Amino acid sequence: MSFYRETQVKSVRKARQCLGCQRRIEVGQPALNCSGNWDGDFWAGTYHTDCRDAEVAHNKECGSFGNEWQALHEIEWDAWPWLIEAFPTVAARMNATTERYNKIQEEQRRCREAFAARMNATTERYNKIQEEQRRCREAFAAARKEPHP
Repeated sequence: MSFYRETQVKSVRKARQCLGCQRRIEVGQPALNCSGNWDGDFWAGTYHTDCRDAEVAHNKECGSFGNEWQALHEIEWDAWPWLIEAFPTVAARMNATTERYNKIQEEQRRCREAFAARMNATTERYNKIQEEQRRCREAFAAARKEPHP
């Protein structure tokens, strides 16, 4: 990165979208204007101040930096408990609630169980086909050994 700059804004004059949570920063709210140059491309955007703090903290915790940097709105649902605990206002803004987390986790569990059941059924069907083929081969081999009349 050639340069990176953050400027604290006490009160935005025009509503804009937060780069972190992807929600609106309303007129009069504090914000953080960021700009930089990455791999020769200039970029600029605005964050809620707590969204930027949450994004930086999340990437530090994950050990992400540079090209691996993960935007706040891209975090996976399994990181929601951390977000809810560490940055409750950001989590609320992103609608990342414990109830939604539990619902997603339950759905994931059901999907894993359904997949496992299907794999078991497929394995059983495969084994049944293999057994049938083995019997056919044995019957064919036995028929070849019998003398012709």
